Amino acid sequence: MDVDTVLKNISKRQEEISTLTDLDRPLTIDLGILAAWDPSVITVPKGGSKREDYFRNLAREDTQIVMNRLYEASVIEDGDRILELPEPTTILPRAKPVPKPKPPTKWEQFAKRKGIKSNKDREKLVWDDATRRWVPRYGYKRAKNEEEKNWVEELPDN
Repeated sequence: MDVDTVLKNISKRQEEISTLTDLDRPLTIDLGILAAWDPSVITVPKGGSKREDYFRNLAREDTQIVMNRLYEASVIEDGDRILELPEPTTILPRAKPVPKPKPPTKWEQFAKRKGIKSNKDREKLVWDDATRRWVPRYGYKRAKNEEEKNWVEELPDN
């Protein structure tokens, strides 16, 4: 018995298994969320090892069907085989309801009526062309930056 022939037989068997699928079963496949459902009734064997083999083969076949469908999908880049998944067709339920928007506070209502805008949108740092770096818009480091900008003082002739 030659090791090369054994390995070739094993690789041939693995190739056969990878493409072998039971296409007669009605599978519902949603490639958008990479899921498959089998609506048919499952007849489960009663024995322990037979039962595990049955479910293992069933899972392998279903996974192979999903993988075959993935390889039929559109390819974005051919180098590393990047696939573009379609939009999901199955709507998954949420664990909790969608949060309701919070009602505005009294201050927010007042600010809206008076046209007051928040300063949070304004950036705290500004670009200083003289020192060529970002400095605070106000505060003690801004004053320190002003001292660095004016490091030369002109003295009168006397």
